[in-house]
Amino acid sequence: GSQKDPSQEEDDDLHVFISATTDDQIEKAEKMVKNILFNPDSAATLKQTQLSNLESIKRGDSYQGNMAPSADGTTTRVIKIPQNFAGAVIGRQGETIQQMQHRSGANIQVDNNPLDPSSTTRDVTIRGSEQSVEIAYDLIQQLIKDKEASHANGDGHYGPGGAPNITMKLPVPNNKIGLIIGRGGMTVKGIQVK
Repeated sequence: GSQKDPSQEEDDDLHVFISATTDDQIEKAEKMVKNILFNPDSAATLKQTQLSNLESIKRGDSYQGNMAPSADGTTTRVIKIPQNFAGAVIGRQGETIQQMQHRSGANIQVDNNPLDPSSTTRDVTIRGSEQSVEIAYDLIQQLIKDKEASHANGDGHYGPGGAPNITMKLPVPNNKIGLIIGRGGMTVKGIQVK
């Protein structure tokens, strides 16, 4: 987790540390953070997305989704997953999603074209019998939980293939740090994915 230095004044700038394996990745992340900080339209859009996601969570339809049986006896459940885990759910050449479909007996579709490109979540539609939908849902949740744990346990010093990370320290005004972090860290995670 994060914590604030007790000796730091309320008006002091905080910092975002950007860490990547290439200068291009650092530059791209820096541009994204600066766009949030210095482009009022971008900041307003991001804030609206975060508030919308918060309302979705308050309604209880965030990661659990809503199940709806149809006339033909199949059940459909649409859940939201963090944008940065969509690739993990799909897997290389669709391998992971195919395995989950085979294990559960449900059809699983990850939305490729989110309506809001700045969204930090992706819709996943699960269709099948009520039991197969529940199994698929559990498999997706377990995969996300495992991926979150592996990210949290990483030491952060090395990137893919053991390449050393490059780190940059970027000052951020205290009143803007919430925009950069986002609800549950979703904005930061979105920047990491991109």
